[in-house]
Amino acid sequence: MAEVELDEVGELGDQLPSGAGAFLKTVKHKKPQTIAVREFLGFWGYKRRGASIVRVIERALAQRGLTSSPEIVKADYYGDVTILDRRDLAEDADLEIGWPISSVLDVEKELIAVGPDESLIAVETLMVMHDFSQIPVLSKTGRDLYGSVTWKSIARWSGERSEGTARQAMDANSHSAQSSENLLDHIENIIKYEYLYIRDPSNMYVGILTATDLAQSFHSTSGPFIKIGEIESRLRVIVNELPLPVIQQAKQPTDQSRQINDASDLTFGEYVRIIQNPEHWDQLRLPFDRATVVKNLEEVNQIRNDVMHFRPNLDGQTTSAIDRCLNWLRVSRSK
Repeated sequence: MAEVELDEVGELGDQLPSGAGAFLKTVKHKKPQTIAVREFLGFWGYKRRGASIVRVIERALAQRGLTSSPEIVKADYYGDVTILDRRDLAEDADLEIGWPISSVLDVEKELIAVGPDESLIAVETLMVMHDFSQIPVLSKTGRDLYGSVTWKSIARWSGERSEGTARQAMDANSHSAQSSENLLDHIENIIKYEYLYIRDPSNMYVGILTATDLAQSFHSTSGPFIKIGEIESRLRVIVNELPLPVIQQAKQPTDQSRQINDASDLTFGEYVRIIQNPEHWDQLRLPFDRATVVKNLEEVNQIRNDVMHFRPNLDGQTTSAIDRCLNWLRVSRSK
């Protein structure tokens, strides 16, 4: 992560980079500002949109009565995002729905390509070295896609291997999409053809999304989703050991419409509220340090929204907090 100069300190104690602070000060009611996603992330010294940095940015915006359109996490990584006053949100006509393809790309991974006149032996060497099933054949500008050399297209070519070129052995029927397009619209073709080349808004080819990438993305998101479900189930069992009046008191006093019959009617935040109470903690007789457990539960509560909405780009800090929570919950009743 690049070092950034810190300037402002927000209400929650977050130090705001000076570049971000200067930019956000230009955003006024009825005067939104548009900025490249990569430039905006760069204020914080980041390239990736992990869950932790997204929360930091969203918190910085919320503290100033601002928001983004689309959400930072849903914006095309190679495109722009508009930062605006929350009061202007209802008037904004450019709200986007769905996940852009760039949200699941490894943006730090360079797209390796070959020119049409590259020797077939050189192409095969690159494919073996990088464990590729296909490699794009691009123009020098990186904006013209001629086709793909695949192991299947090499097998179909009947010429002399030592004299062949990428152009001669390639499959001209390659598949591509803009980085801003909805990922869901392309999943069927990615599975069918096994890959999809990605273009940024300038039509420069910047990445490839394979069926394997899709599977890994699904696993990295669905895994935490399933673990959060287990955490909630285990917390429910623990909290249900308390008297019903105690469980019912966890509800916000202003929430009159919701009826609480047992712990299953509580929110995750209400589980945290119960457990952080020293008296309730003593009643539960959990064999751990209360402050450490509560801090961990507060971490998980923060990231739960990302996980339950299947936001991509969950980072190591996020998954680590979930795993730590499961570790103590799984042994809480075995001691």
